[in-house]
Amino acid sequence: MKKIKLTLLAARVELHWWYIIEARQKGGRLVREGAPYSSERFLALNRMLSRHAAKALRAQLEYEHLGGGCASLGELRKLEKQRISC
Repeated sequence: MKKIKLTLLAARVELHWWYIIEARQKGGRLVREGAPYSSERFLALNRMLSRHAAKALRAQLEYEHLGGGCASLGELRKLEKQRISC
């Protein structure tokens, strides 16, 4: 049962990281198009990023709490940036 739960949590983490990566690419396109940072499109993008970042973090912490170690590739990227190893 624990292995299934860990697998589902890892999938949830990856899904939220996918949304975050897609939103960052969309933000890059908006910048290249010259959209103002205070535009409704940027604000909507920021809300989506914040929501998915919070959900990804929550799922990663739950995964680690259950004994899964580093949660995902996204978690490894964050740890690498902080220079912390698993």
